Amino acid sequence: MMPTIGGTELVIVSGILCLFLVLPLVVVGVLLFFLQKLQRDIQKLQEDIQRLREQ
Repeated sequence: MMPTIGGTELVIVSGILCLFLVLPLVVVGVLLFFLQKLQRDIQKLQEDIQRLREQ
């Protein structure tokens, strides 16, 4: 006989599936956010360097 999936087991399985789907999206979002922040910091640094060179 095949074991029947109870309500709680179904919730746990769907929760795990949701985690596997959502986690990569969250990771990618965080990475993109940090990359944008890094780009802004680098731009600021480049502007500062240009200002120092002009002096």
